[in-house]
Amino acid sequence: MRKARLFLLAAALASAAALTGCAGGTGGPQPTPVRATGGSGDGDPGAPTFSGDTRTPDGRTLFTTCWGDGEATVVYLHGLIMLQDTPNWAHAPELQERLADEVTYCEYERSNVGKSSSVDGPIPIEQTVADLDAVLAQVQPDEPVVLVGGSFGGLVALTYAGTHPERVDGVVLLDPSLPGSNALEEAMLPPEWRLAPEAWEESREKVDVYAADIVALEALDRIPQVPGTVFVTEEIELPSAAGPDFLAGIRAQQQDVADRFSPGRLITVNAPHAMISVLPDEIAEAILDVVGGAGG
Repeated sequence: MRKARLFLLAAALASAAALTGCAGGTGGPQPTPVRATGGSGDGDPGAPTFSGDTRTPDGRTLFTTCWGDGEATVVYLHGLIMLQDTPNWAHAPELQERLADEVTYCEYERSNVGKSSSVDGPIPIEQTVADLDAVLAQVQPDEPVVLVGGSFGGLVALTYAGTHPERVDGVVLLDPSLPGSNALEEAMLPPEWRLAPEAWEESREKVDVYAADIVALEALDRIPQVPGTVFVTEEIELPSAAGPDFLAGIRAQQQDVADRFSPGRLITVNAPHAMISVLPDEIAEAILDVVGGAGG
């Protein structure tokens, strides 16, 4: 398959784990909640405190759900949803179950996923970042948040953090897509193994993942000095054309991302790319550690 890295970006979707996401910001028109339901006062401790649509400035809707009423807000960014995947892959119930008693935990479905509006592609990542900003204006308009990004959601989290650093209090990344991957592939892989500009056509989301890499790389230098933890897998599925230098390049990129945070941690785990269902307690603990170190 020519678009090998696109497959790797979405490898999480091939296992029993689920990925969803978050981000946010201030400024611009405030979103309008519609179809809101739930609430903490209905007697069900597992009921959402908010469940409904966030309306973007251009009139689209993004289905958003929050649980808990903790002082800190954690928003989760799901991995890339492929054409064959269902919207269930955009959610992380393991995190919701473990975090909602401690924080306000939120998820939302990006454009072209689940109940959110459909949009023609390719979608620039700048629009994805603006959508996250609208979601955050809905769920936490006043204080910075902790972002948790899985796979491609990690790339979105990094891009958002570099675009709106004042809105981010901490970051946890779960085997994230890495800024600068295009350049690494062009230097070390033959053309048939590189991510192609038209790769957006293979995902349900229609996000321009090729251009997103370039934008994320530029945003990386503007990452705020906040706590951050990066989980990476011990075993990496590599193209057959890749040599040891390519793996070393990936490891260097992973370390570079972790080093952007203060303090930053890189944790290598014996788990698949979709690691939430395998390491739910460890990941939840790391998120709460970042929450505890935020705002310092």
